Amino acid sequence: MKVEIWSGFLRRNLQIKRECNILITRKEPVRRIPDRQDGGVFVQEEQLFEMSGTVEQVVFRNEKNNFTILELNNGQELVSVVGTMPFVGVGEDLRVIGTWSMHATFGKQFKVQTFERFKPATAEAVLKYLSSGAIKGIGAAIAQKIVSAFGENTMDILEKEPERLATIKGISQKKALEIAQEIRQTYGVREVILYLSRFGITPEEALRVWKLFGAQASEESERDPYC
Repeated sequence: MKVEIWSGFLRRNLQIKRECNILITRKEPVRRIPDRQDGGVFVQEEQLFEMSGTVEQVVFRNEKNNFTILELNNGQELVSVVGTMPFVGVGEDLRVIGTWSMHATFGKQFKVQTFERFKPATAEAVLKYLSSGAIKGIGAAIAQKIVSAFGENTMDILEKEPERLATIKGISQKKALEIAQEIRQTYGVREVILYLSRFGITPEEALRVWKLFGAQASEESERDPYC
């Protein structure tokens, strides 16, 4: 699979300024396309915006391709954000880069080209995230038990020591192992998206790489960028 990465040119040319807590990029060439007539270069310009906030609600997710519609609280308003965002859940903090568009039915939307996820920082945010069903096998009741046991350290324990879940009443060793597997997948995809975004690879492209190589996706991409 050879993936054509045009967005890398975009990311190398971002020049961002701060304005009302929303970072705005100036227009830059983002795609170069050979001209069919004279072999020249056509330069397409696009204005990108950067925004950070907390996921308040996941409105829709296509489980096949992970196309997601969510509401992001940027500190000023709730924004409808759309794009490929695997495993993103309520309570997570996101940094998104993309463009504004006007949907005929749903109105103004922010279309994500790339994004970065941050772990919930407080026990309250962790509980909100886990209770949302972001990690398969953890519902509201189990989330409450986990956060009550581990507090603000919950996310680190889930990522690095998930076997400790079996010490919580009501969570068997088998259940702990199943949750651990889900966490490895969730964090694995997240790390691949974050790693490959440094090279201008979009979440859609990163997800395809993950499906091909799984946990070895980052290593395979570094060894052979055109794998």
